[in-house]
Amino acid sequence: MEFLPPESGHWEPVDGGESGAAVFCDLDQHRYAKIVSSELVADLSAERDRNVWLNETAVPSAAVLDWRETDSGACLVTQAVPGVPASELDASLFNGHGAR
Repeated sequence: MEFLPPESGHWEPVDGGESGAAVFCDLDQHRYAKIVSSELVADLSAERDRNVWLNETAVPSAAVLDWRETDSGACLVTQAVPGVPASELDASLFNGHGAR
């Protein structure tokens, strides 16, 4: 894959998600890569900027490790954040106002 970093580890595709991006996980180095086509570069760039901003606060968030952009698309590589993916949480544990 042209967008993955040249020192690539063992990238595995990640199923799920609704962003229209291709997502890959490198479990050996605890990082994720999100790849988008040229039509979605602005959205991914905004996500990158939010992560950079959030990392300047006390809120745990994914550190930006790499950004690659060409005319055909872009790739954002972030450090994995410890925890459980929100998609794996039981929705019945939450009401309309957040956690109980």
